[in-house]
Amino acid sequence: MTNMQYPIVVRALSEDDGGGYLALAPDLKGCMGDGATQEEAIADVRLAINEWCAEAVRFQRRIPEPDSHVERANKERQTIGKFLATQDKAVEIQNQLLSAQRLALDQVQAEMDQMKRLLAQLSHTVAGGEGGFGWSTIPLAALGLSRNDE
Repeated sequence: MTNMQYPIVVRALSEDDGGGYLALAPDLKGCMGDGATQEEAIADVRLAINEWCAEAVRFQRRIPEPDSHVERANKERQTIGKFLATQDKAVEIQNQLLSAQRLALDQVQAEMDQMKRLLAQLSHTVAGGEGGFGWSTIPLAALGLSRNDE
């Protein structure tokens, strides 16, 4: 029925799948044939191609050009490539954010360590060590406080 030459892909079936060969016409979705030999599978898929095209005409559907699956696969490959590039950029940005967060945490940790040292020094001074004031005589100003802060 059709004089277009569609590419055919043939592959051997395992014994679990019944053995023999499966032939596919990748341009025509779902169009396939099988046979005990490669030649039988190819003959069967050629009949299936004619039937597929006849049904497409009957239902007024577009019949793909031969090798259109290659173009479709290339478009899908490009789409996937763009998606992967976007994901790579997203991962790079996330890594930069993580680095910035680590740096900020390190800075906070350094500030906390410094505050602990200052607090320990102040505590030592308040407790009366090395020229300290003792609890009863420490001036509020030494703590950075005034009577209004109590």
